[in-house]
Amino acid sequence: MNKLTWKKPMRCDNSSPNRVEVVVDETGQRFVRDSKNPTGPALAFTPDG
Repeated sequence: MNKLTWKKPMRCDNSSPNRVEVVVDETGQRFVRDSKNPTGPALAFTPDG
């Protein structure tokens, strides 16, 4: 997961401290993490669900 650009969802309320960030790698796998803890764990989701 190195060199991937994490993004906040467009519908994310920027005034809230509780946000997530998402990224999709070259295989289509999606990762979600807590924006308050960017070095912490991330949830992984495969393209087929």
